[in-house]
Amino acid sequence: MSADPALRLALLISLGVYALALAQLLGLAAMHVTERRRREAERRIRQKFGPVFIRAIEGVAQTPPALPRRHPDLVLMLWLFYAESTRGDSIDRLRAVGREMGFSTYATRLLRRRRLGSTLLAAATLGWLGDASAWGALDALASRGGTRVSLLALRAMSHIDPQRATERLFALLPERRDWPDARLQALLQELPARPAGAALLQALARCSEGEAPRLLHLVDVLRPPGTWSAIRPMLDHDQGVDTLASALRVVDDPRAVQVVRGLAAHSHWVVRAKAATALGRIGGSEDRGLLMEMLRDPVWWVRYRAGQSLIRLPGIDAATLEPVLDTLQDPYARDMLQQLLAEKALSG
Repeated sequence: MSADPALRLALLISLGVYALALAQLLGLAAMHVTERRRREAERRIRQKFGPVFIRAIEGVAQTPPALPRRHPDLVLMLWLFYAESTRGDSIDRLRAVGREMGFSTYATRLLRRRRLGSTLLAAATLGWLGDASAWGALDALASRGGTRVSLLALRAMSHIDPQRATERLFALLPERRDWPDARLQALLQELPARPAGAALLQALARCSEGEAPRLLHLVDVLRPPGTWSAIRPMLDHDQGVDTLASALRVVDDPRAVQVVRGLAAHSHWVVRAKAATALGRIGGSEDRGLLMEMLRDPVWWVRYRAGQSLIRLPGIDAATLEPVLDTLQDPYARDMLQQLLAEKALSG
C-alpha cells in the first residue's frame, strides 16, 4: 500500500481532513473558554461597579473605586449603559463619578489606538462625559472618519455643546454623502429643536440644487417655523425633478396651493403625483375639478394619488362622488375612482 501513489495521496488527504477537523474543534473550544471568561468578567464588573453608578444617579455620597487595570473597557461600557438611560441632574452626577474615576484620561488614550472598537467606545465616553477638551479630536473623526465613526463622533459632540455640534453637522453635510438619511434624522431628533431648525433653514437657503433633496428630507423631522419661505424657491417649475418632488412632499403651507396647482401639469409623472398628494393636504373644494382631471393621467400612480386627495378634500365624501362615476367617460378615471371608493368603504 505504501508503494501505491494513489493510496499515499488518499492517506495524506484523510490526515489533512482529520487535522482540519481537530483544529476547528480546538478553535471552538478556545472561543467557548474565551466567551465564558468574558461573561464572568462582565458579571464581576456589574457586581462591583453597577452599585457605584446607581448610587451616583441617586445622589448618594461615596468614594468611587479607581478604574481597574483589568477589563477597563467593560467598566466604560457599563457606565455608558447607565448614561444612555439617564437624564437631568442624574447624568451630571454620573459624569462626575466618571471623571473622578479617570474615564477621560483612559478614553483619550483609547482614541489614539485607531482601532474601530476602541474609537467608538472612546468617542461615546468622551461625549457623555461632556469633555470639552476632546472637541478637536471628535471633530476630526466627524470630518474624516468612516460613516459609523463620524456619526458617533457628532453625537458625542452634541452631548458636549449641542448648538455647536448642530452647526458642524450642517457644515459637514455637503461633504458627507455617506451619511444615511435615517441616521441623520435620528441624530437630529436628539438635538435641541430650535437651533437645529434654524441651522436647517440656513442650509436650505445656501444649498445647491444637488443638496436640496437631502435637506428637504430632514424638514419632516424638525418642521421649523419659517419653512415655507425656505421651500418656496425650490418649487419653481425649472427646478430638477428630485428637488421638486422633495419640496412637494414636505410642503404644508396653504400659501403654496397656487404653485402646487401649477405643478400638477408638470411633464414628469413623479412631480405630478407629488403635486396631487400635496393638494390633498393644502387644497380646498375648488381643487375638485383639477383632481378629477388628474384621474385621467396616463400614469397609474398619478391617478391613484389624485383620487386619494380628491376623497380627502373638505366637503367631499363618498356620497358626493358616487354619482360622478356614471358621468365619467374616461375608463381610467372611472376605474380609479371606483377602486378608491371601495378602499374607503372597507377602511370605514
